[in-house]
Amino acid sequence: KEDEDAKLVSRKEGTDSVIPTVVQHHLKRFLELFHSKRPEVRHQALKLVYVALKMGLVNPFQCIPPAISLLTDTDREVQDDAVKLLHFFNEKRPKELRNLAISGLEACCDFQRSVNSQFDPFGDSSKISDCFKGIHRL
Repeated sequence: KEDEDAKLVSRKEGTDSVIPTVVQHHLKRFLELFHSKRPEVRHQALKLVYVALKMGLVNPFQCIPPAISLLTDTDREVQDDAVKLLHFFNEKRPKELRNLAISGLEACCDFQRSVNSQFDPFGDSSKISDCFKGIHRL
């Protein structure tokens, strides 16, 4: 019985050290999926990053600007989950969220360029304001 318990603990410790490494290794790719043309892909990538952030597996400073960009998503579920992630981070580090807001606004432009072929940051101001209508939730 003790040998079985020792093996189980050893196996769990090995898994605990592998998962953060795998998530951190693939984080860049998960964040790139935020720019997918398909909203369901963006939504699943956001959910994955949110869970990893809550578990402390990723550096939040890498995740926040891309999450801010998803406030401008046309898919309401993606927007809502981006708000949840940002509220979670804001509860822990409110000053840092304000500091990352500028990077997040830059990420909004990158996001809009990747999913909206009509986006022109120097074009019609009414179209630009439509693209950024979700940002007020920050």
